[in-house]
Amino acid sequence: MTFRFFFALFLLVTTFSFSQPAVKSVKVKSRYLVEQYDVLAANDTVRHGTYRRYFREDNVLLEEGQYADNKRTGVWTFYDIRDRPGLVYDYSTQQVITNNRPFLDSMGFVLLDDKMTGVQLTPPPIFLASQYQISGILLRQSTIPAQLLYDGVSELSYQVAATVSPVGVSYRVVASHKDTAFNKNTLKAISLAYKEVKWLPGYYQGEEVTAIYLLPTIKIRGFTVVRVN
Repeated sequence: MTFRFFFALFLLVTTFSFSQPAVKSVKVKSRYLVEQYDVLAANDTVRHGTYRRYFREDNVLLEEGQYADNKRTGVWTFYDIRDRPGLVYDYSTQQVITNNRPFLDSMGFVLLDDKMTGVQLTPPPIFLASQYQISGILLRQSTIPAQLLYDGVSELSYQVAATVSPVGVSYRVVASHKDTAFNKNTLKAISLAYKEVKWLPGYYQGEEVTAIYLLPTIKIRGFTVVRVN
């Protein structure tokens, strides 16, 4: 009886082991991020297994989860503050498990009776990324143009206005200054920070809606530049 049990267990473990594809771990670095994940040993273009993303500057964990044949699967955790989950999302069931982002307003603007109207979105749009990652890139990538520094402007702020719909998202900048160079540079920063970031649309009265959503304010400080003649 004991022999049969261990023999059956051996067959089960052996079968399970051979059914799992061989993988290898790779690490990819970009300007601000480090990605470490598993790929198929036979095809390193296919992500399969554990995935983790870090902020390169301070090695802070930003998100972690699992891939299966290049698709995100199961439960993923996105860290908005160091070591503290901001969002936990199940890609398999397409359900939010935990949302600890109280600083994100649930108010959005939707088109009602041919007029943009502020309404409470339940639930609001949700981005599947780390707020620490996005804010960190925006703060480092956004700059005050030299001309404004010469003019004595040492502090600027802006908000990202995301138009989130069931089919996608677009971004624009709502800035404290209408300087063309500042707005152009800020749009480039937004494009980099939100690159490949997926959104879940907001709901109003039980239906998916297209809504304009304002994200937290980004403040930029610089040093006043004095002209020397």
